[in-house]
Amino acid sequence: MAEGQFRSHTQSLRRPAGGREALPWRIRYDVLDIAERAGPHQARPHQHGDYEIIVALIGGYRCFLNQVELNIAPGDLIAIKPGDWHQDHCLASVRFAALRFTALPRQDHDTSAMLLRHDLNPLAQVIAPAGERLLAILDDVRAAQEHPGPFAAGILDCLTLRFVWEMLRRFPVACIAEDLATEADIAGDGQAITKLIDERLDDPPTPAELAAALGISPRTLTARCRAAFAESPARFILRRRLERAREDIIQTGMPVVDAAKSWGFHDPFHFSRAYKRCFGVPPTRHRIGGQGP
Repeated sequence: MAEGQFRSHTQSLRRPAGGREALPWRIRYDVLDIAERAGPHQARPHQHGDYEIIVALIGGYRCFLNQVELNIAPGDLIAIKPGDWHQDHCLASVRFAALRFTALPRQDHDTSAMLLRHDLNPLAQVIAPAGERLLAILDDVRAAQEHPGPFAAGILDCLTLRFVWEMLRRFPVACIAEDLATEADIAGDGQAITKLIDERLDDPPTPAELAAALGISPRTLTARCRAAFAESPARFILRRRLERAREDIIQTGMPVVDAAKSWGFHDPFHFSRAYKRCFGVPPTRHRIGGQGP
């Protein structure tokens, strides 16, 4: 890009509002098998204590899952969860990937934490097709094995965690374990609330206006804000404005008074007091080089 084509601009890709502390579990990578079976093949029935994700690569993969026969095409996925009974029952040659991982802490000594509902119909445990994102992560897991070292296990855990999130977003919410589905609902509410607030941060809505725009009662808005952000609507609106003002002060060196006005604070004393209550220091502390207002 030629120098004359540059412009002063920053694209901020922020953490989604309402996103809490992700999974309440840790995902531990165990193994990725790339299996080939020449001709018909049948394994013994066995019960899973952890997760195994089967992805058909070449040829159709056939199995029994909780006594229900499943047959998936290349590029499709079966998510086998703790407690499931599983048996390979392939009628022709096939190549498939099997990613096994554990969700910690376990429910008990032998069983991973639940990500999917325990009572799912096996047909609901199929994603067809798995999609390019999930297949690309499997390729990344395989490639990561080529670089052993002190951080290899951590990288594999991170890749597997990404696979889990991408996989869960492909399932209907009705298939997700109840605790995790509740977290997803809370995050969705938080994102809807934040989107409306951010669109009007320079002229912020009142909680009553925000509730009306969302088509809910003020009481429901308060409940959703406390669930998603652990604070009232008024406090959350104030914090979003203060965070944007802080970005301007820290990143651009904008005078405090100008930064405050940009985000709807017209009383410098009120702004400074609210800023210090939110961040623990006055706004002048965050100016580049500690310069004055």
